Amino acid sequence: MNSSFDYRKAFILNTLAASKRVSVTKLAETLAVTPETIRRDLSALEKQKQLLRVHGGAICYEKQVTEPLFVRKTNIKKKEKRRIGTFAAKLIKNGDTVVLDSGTTTLALCECLQQVFDVTFLTHSLAAAWCLNKKIEQKQLIDCQLIVLGGAVYPEQRSIKGTLTERMLSSFKVNKAFISCGGLNEQVISDYDLEECQISSMMIDAADESYLLTDATKLRKQNFCTIKPTSSIDHIICDAEPDEGWRALCEEERIFWHRV
Repeated sequence: MNSSFDYRKAFILNTLAASKRVSVTKLAETLAVTPETIRRDLSALEKQKQLLRVHGGAICYEKQVTEPLFVRKTNIKKKEKRRIGTFAAKLIKNGDTVVLDSGTTTLALCECLQQVFDVTFLTHSLAAAWCLNKKIEQKQLIDCQLIVLGGAVYPEQRSIKGTLTERMLSSFKVNKAFISCGGLNEQVISDYDLEECQISSMMIDAADESYLLTDATKLRKQNFCTIKPTSSIDHIICDAEPDEGWRALCEEERIFWHRV
């Protein structure tokens, strides 16, 4: 790399350390270079794991840790998940067909469900299945059907996954998919486990409308495995208002952001 790049690199990283986010446009103006030069610089720095590219700029790179156990996750941001779950539950209407992944935020949706009629629920989450089954038994959910996807049990996350799960899931078409994640930035939706991500991806493909449930701590983070490009989702339900970058992305990709 030449000295000009070294200077820009130091400036970009110092700016990023101070503000947590940098803009291609502002960097180009300040450093008196073209936006294409800045984009190349950001790409080079991303390869060095010194930052993470996002729509219109870059954010700090954060090394990801192993996914926490399910029980521990249920107690993380519990109030925020409850608000998200309450909002999402109201989107399920009589007669819907709904698929749910195995996240703790989608479990909160199940816990918040009030009386609905003739809804078919499809899930690979043992925790969600237990919750929904209890509500059906207690007549809180009327004339509803619960289908649990088969496969290998994943005890740490109280879910079912694997080839059998994916094969069974491929047989269904639904109205709505409710998906959780470990990280979300302007490029991709991500999580920790490859097989879980594949199932979530298939759920999005199987649905007429897809809803991503995420609390604000997951924004602008990227985990080990990609679920889908962010542009593939129809709705984002979050406990935070979208900032300028998110608003621009949502407008460009026609994503509806619901702040709860």
